[in-house]
Amino acid sequence: MPVPELMTWVPGQRRWCKQYAGRRYYISARKLGCPETKEGSILAANQWWRDKQAELDYDLRANAYRPAPMDDLAAAQVGVPAELFADVRCLVEQALLREEEGRKHNQPSKMALPGIPNTDDAAPHPDDLEITGPEDAEAIRRSEVMALLEKLLFGDGGKLTLSVAEQLSPDRVQQVERAAKEIRGETTTPQTRTVGALAKHWHDGRTDQAKKGKLSVARVSNTRSLLGYFVAFLGEESPVSSIDEDSLRRFYYYCLSRTADQHEEEGGWTDHTAKEVFGIARTWIRWIAENRKDFLAPRNLESKEFKFDTTPPAVQTWTVEEVQRVVGAAKGKLKLSLLLALNCGMLQGDVSDLLDKEVNWKLGTITRKRSKTKRKESVPTVTYRLWPLTFQLLQEHRSGSDRVLLTKSGLPFVRKEVVEGKSKRADSFRSLFLALGRPLDFKKPLKQLRKTSASLLESHPTYGRLTSLFLGHAPASMKEKHYAAVPQDLFDEAVAWLAKQYGFVEGA
Repeated sequence: MPVPELMTWVPGQRRWCKQYAGRRYYISARKLGCPETKEGSILAANQWWRDKQAELDYDLRANAYRPAPMDDLAAAQVGVPAELFADVRCLVEQALLREEEGRKHNQPSKMALPGIPNTDDAAPHPDDLEITGPEDAEAIRRSEVMALLEKLLFGDGGKLTLSVAEQLSPDRVQQVERAAKEIRGETTTPQTRTVGALAKHWHDGRTDQAKKGKLSVARVSNTRSLLGYFVAFLGEESPVSSIDEDSLRRFYYYCLSRTADQHEEEGGWTDHTAKEVFGIARTWIRWIAENRKDFLAPRNLESKEFKFDTTPPAVQTWTVEEVQRVVGAAKGKLKLSLLLALNCGMLQGDVSDLLDKEVNWKLGTITRKRSKTKRKESVPTVTYRLWPLTFQLLQEHRSGSDRVLLTKSGLPFVRKEVVEGKSKRADSFRSLFLALGRPLDFKKPLKQLRKTSASLLESHPTYGRLTSLFLGHAPASMKEKHYAAVPQDLFDEAVAWLAKQYGFVEGA
């Protein structure tokens, strides 16, 4: 098999020759220590060239021109390849030609080039300039980049000119134009991929679920407010890619800082609020990850490092004396709503939602699930025996329509609806109660009545185990779920016992 010739044999000179990188390299057979023939020295010549080429390549790499940042932009602005910055004299000559062309069209450069006075006089010849080297290339680079940025930032379209764009790769053009838009304060993210757009998409879906009765209107409105903190933290126009491990961790510390504010100034959060705000942010991020293939959830999304001190606060209740004083002062439908709260563990929404078919008008009982959790199968349907006073008032104020209680104008006492994506809620019971509390100088909230009856039941040695049933909570233990149904008679006794504690029936 013939041996390849890496160099060219010169018979008359008995040596080998190789042209490489613009230069010729020679080595004689005698210097190689070989017979002065082609055949006798070819192997040694090949090896010599391999070593020499490796040496030359190393020197070329070591001394090669390393492009400075934005060389490509400056070169594109001048209209030359970026590699030309390695040849300062050639670069200056090109800049001079460009300057001279501009002067012919009465468009002289606004910035002086190296050695070129910024006057209306004709540009000097390159041979008349004293070119010092890298400093001149740096001056041109800065001059041309600043001229380019001025057009981008203060021009009408924020786009590179065609002549400049043709000198750059498409991705580099997009990068530069995107950066200029961001400096100008313009959004560079497609609207469908911004944080604000995705938050709206999520809210719209939940609003549709609320209209179909699958979610409560109040909950949808609340989550919109809670998520608003995370959206504002990121920025509505920020790309969804800005949601990463670092931003999630920073938002966690932001939530913690808001709990510290609670002790220093108004507007601080409780630990429960901070936990809820951060939890909604996590829920929304999971939704994005499930619905967008181009989004990867932060790796620390489920991290246990995100903890909040949410020790349950002490249960606040009314005293028996307060119950007697306020209920005694109340009249009409407000008095009935207070009694239903004590008798059946209802909140204002439950009283407003009470249906005529849920009342046994012969036996004096109400059988229903709580309005808040009625869609959950695990929640029990509870039958409450009404106290005589409660049943009497319920009969007096029965509306005769599907809902037992209606306002004078025929509307539900508690009304919820979504208007333009926002929840609107009217609570006539609360308005009546606030009006009642002013002359009594009483400020405890209505919702504590439910807790008051539950706390009384919990204190009883026998009836204490019926507290969860009274509150309409789902069974917690396996025994409660499958094996130990509560006798209705025992529950009736417990509810009657509550009436005696409040003094609403004889025998207290």
